[in-house]
Amino acid sequence: MEAAVLIRQDVTAIPRDTRTSTRTIAVERRLRRSEALRPPERGDLVALRVLEGCLRVCHPLLDGRRQITDFLFPQDRISLMEVRCHNGSIEAVTSARVSLFPSDGLDGDDGMHADHYRARLGAMQARLFMLGHKNAREKLAAFLLEMSDRIGGGEDTFRLAMSRYDIADYLCLSPETVCRNFTLMVSDGLLALPDSQTVRILHRAPLEFIGR
Repeated sequence: MEAAVLIRQDVTAIPRDTRTSTRTIAVERRLRRSEALRPPERGDLVALRVLEGCLRVCHPLLDGRRQITDFLFPQDRISLMEVRCHNGSIEAVTSARVSLFPSDGLDGDDGMHADHYRARLGAMQARLFMLGHKNAREKLAAFLLEMSDRIGGGEDTFRLAMSRYDIADYLCLSPETVCRNFTLMVSDGLLALPDSQTVRILHRAPLEFIGR
């Protein structure tokens, strides 16, 4: 299944005239935990930027299950049209605040936007390789390294916003397999779990060897 096109960029990198235009016509929404984003009433609002909280991009499977194709964090941007094209939805993992805006915040002819699309394509290819060629332990290690980069800024201690069920649906595993591999990594001395949401990487090099 194709993942939605996600663009992560610093808003300060957007040209000043574009920032002013987007700020004028953008619409903010607040979402409660587990609330799905309703389609915007204005047809020109086709992109989303996360301001606060964590969201998940979900796609239904034929057997009734779901596949989570991405998690969105503050400053992440995503095309709503791409999500709808694959019959997907965007749901709040935590309480969240988002900004909906027209496509001019995503599209552009300059090299900056092309670089973001190339970076996203590379991330999608890496994810497809991970899902198709890694075992459960390797998938979880890769996920934790990804979250360390995206949530913790590369730090060894960070808090996961999502549940073990969400992680399972993101990695195409069962929740039991995810929990079992967390326990094994703690037993092996790779991780510490002070509570259900906090992860502390104790030995990064071995975890990178497993996940990458």
